[in-house]
Amino acid sequence: MSFDYASLHLAIAGNVEAGRFINPRIYVTGTTGRYSRLKEVEDFIVHNKIESRLAERAAEQVNLKFPPDYRFSSNYKLHIAKTMLKDAFITLWEEYL
Repeated sequence: MSFDYASLHLAIAGNVEAGRFINPRIYVTGTTGRYSRLKEVEDFIVHNKIESRLAERAAEQVNLKFPPDYRFSSNYKLHIAKTMLKDAFITLWEEYL
C-alpha cells in the first residue's frame, strides 16, 4: 500500500501579452499561515519576457516558511516550492516560444 501526501500546492494566474507576464498572481499553500502570496516573485516577473533564465531567477526569489511535519522537513518543502515554480515557468516559456 502506498500513499501520496500533498504537502503544498502552487497556483499561478495572470495574463501573457506579447510573451510578457501581465498582472501575475502566485500563491503557495501549506506554508505557515496556510497560504502565502509570492508578491516578491510577482514584482520580479511582471512585464518580463518569458524565457528560460527567468524561471531560475524567479525561483531564487522564493522565500517562504513551511511548518515541518513528520513527512517532510521545512527545507524540503521550500525546495519543492522552488522546483514547482521553476517547472511552471519553463512550461509557460515552452508554450509561448
